Amino acid sequence: MAEDDTSATFLNHIAEKEFFMKLILKMMLFIFASTILTACSNPFVSKERTYMEYDNKAEEVSAMIEELTTGETNNEELKTEEIKEEPYYFEGHVIHAIISKDTTLFQDVTKETPIMLVTRGTNVDLIAEEGNGYLTNTGIVDGYIDKEALLYFTFNQKDAYTLATDVSAFNHPKDFVSSEAYELYLLENHFNYAILRIGGRGYGTGGSLYSDSKTDVFAKACEYLGVPYGYYYVEEAINEKEIREEAKFITDYYQKHPRTFAVLPMSIDMEYQHGQGRTDAMWEQRVELINLLIEILKQEGIECMVYANGARIETYLKNLHCNYWTAMYPVDDKIPDMFYPEYIKMQEEQNRIHPENIEDSILNTKVNKGGTETLTYSEEYFEKVVGWQFTENAAERDGIIGMLDLSLMDNAYFQKYYLPVLQNTQ
Repeated sequence: MAEDDTSATFLNHIAEKEFFMKLILKMMLFIFASTILTACSNPFVSKERTYMEYDNKAEEVSAMIEELTTGETNNEELKTEEIKEEPYYFEGHVIHAIISKDTTLFQDVTKETPIMLVTRGTNVDLIAEEGNGYLTNTGIVDGYIDKEALLYFTFNQKDAYTLATDVSAFNHPKDFVSSEAYELYLLENHFNYAILRIGGRGYGTGGSLYSDSKTDVFAKACEYLGVPYGYYYVEEAINEKEIREEAKFITDYYQKHPRTFAVLPMSIDMEYQHGQGRTDAMWEQRVELINLLIEILKQEGIECMVYANGARIETYLKNLHCNYWTAMYPVDDKIPDMFYPEYIKMQEEQNRIHPENIEDSILNTKVNKGGTETLTYSEEYFEKVVGWQFTENAAERDGIIGMLDLSLMDNAYFQKYYLPVLQNTQ
């Protein structure tokens, strides 16, 4: 009997709910119909506008009926009482910018009411473009800032070869004391890529592993701006045991520091320490060890390239299972107007025409075997060159000043790692 009484009570509640639902629905339809009739009889309201309003109202009523009968709603704003605050969007994705010179934040585009002074190196978010500037969020207050006082990253997808910079705690300028300072350096010099040292192995007898103390500072700047970047590791292993230690060091770093824009291949830096390094006398044996390191990292989903002097790659390292980021420094204090293979072929042609100048040619390169040799570089090597570090002293003639490493990168090769990530962040 208790079960029968409960069932009857439940059915009564349903009947009452349906009665009130139908009553509310009838009232809504009556009001809606009255509105349409009034509008149709108004000579100042066009029939086209009336029919458009009718369609819109009909959709609203249908949605209300659906909600009343099912208890569900398709209206995203009604699904939750608490609407989450969304980040500011501009041209489809968040634009993080930085103030490039001291400027005034105004209340709006009219620039009639100044709010505050915003200093060089301040990070801001761009909300929308207006007039000759942007509506901007400073983290404290919104306002208007002129374009000329702002910088933000725009990826260069069109040029065949674009600029990259590599940095570490060892060789960065003294003014890179913050991520904001590095942001300004990247933007003011139009870098498309960055490569950051995460650590390495000492080239002395002990060969201890070390971490770079500034990686997080540089990575923070790249992440904020959306600049694609990768890492490099200074390699000095002399046996398989040490190779596996280095592989663990690198994979541990990736696992501990998951980052959105750290998408470029891992660079294995193979240096020659002028006869003082623990690996300086074993270049021919290093190929097998480095290929093992490349294979271990590949199994962990980490793609590699090797950084080394061009002559050493041609002489010893052509059998590595990777592409090359090569180093060769022309005497010109400017950004080259051609890529590495074309430059080398031009030098070779000049040596052919003027053999008397070979001794002064950049192609006369000391290699590990001793002496000075004029190498002939192979197409096999050229085909695997994806980056060219052309200076360690910046490019003063192009306005880049300081003890800075600069490289030209094969843009088609590197952007394939970045564009999918960029699309996913928009």
